[in-house]
Amino acid sequence: MAELAFVLAPGQNAFFTELAGALSHELRSLGITSSITTGDFPPPQRGRVYVLIPPHEYAELRDGRLPARLLRRTIFVCAEQPGTPWFGSNLALTRLGGAVF
Repeated sequence: MAELAFVLAPGQNAFFTELAGALSHELRSLGITSSITTGDFPPPQRGRVYVLIPPHEYAELRDGRLPARLLRRTIFVCAEQPGTPWFGSNLALTRLGGAVF
């Protein structure tokens, strides 16, 4: 893996934006290339893996537009509490991702 690319939706919850920033910072401190993009997924490149925090929020803020061809190389970070509607929304998407955390 050459890069972890965090992808956020415009208007995303500040908590998740901060979480992406903190994770990206820690990855870089470990020598792992990391980036944060707001909007569309960056173009695929060899070794680029995408991260959505959380996937349901990105999908909802982007009117359900998820790049199907890139989702198998996307890590879904599901940071919602079990029993909430948002957790359920993430659960419904997990089968589309490459990995779930």
